[in-house]
Amino acid sequence: MVPSLDTREASESVAAMSADSASTVLGQMPDGQLGVINVYNNATKVFNLREGLPIEAITWGVGSIGKASISTIIKDLRQAFSGHGNLHSDWKLDPTSYTVTLADETSAAEPLKR
Repeated sequence: MVPSLDTREASESVAAMSADSASTVLGQMPDGQLGVINVYNNATKVFNLREGLPIEAITWGVGSIGKASISTIIKDLRQAFSGHGNLHSDWKLDPTSYTVTLADETSAAEPLKR
């Protein structure tokens, strides 16, 4: 689901995200080596992290971390940010006072206040 964004409330910084749909799942092969278990050609790679807020994530490359799929991990993170579920209840994002931090390899993180 793509959240709606009232452009009258949007900041001057806007980003569009897109991704291809292929995702590779790696696992241990019978000989003990890491190998490709499956390639999914219809994977979701762009995720809304909090319903009603313009906070998105994008993934690429491997489709799992350990035995958990990226999709499952994102669903758990979305529940934590929404204040649902039992894990990390302190991660709930308040829609009226959240902060987004932009960072890259060459500069210190700068918070953006909503």
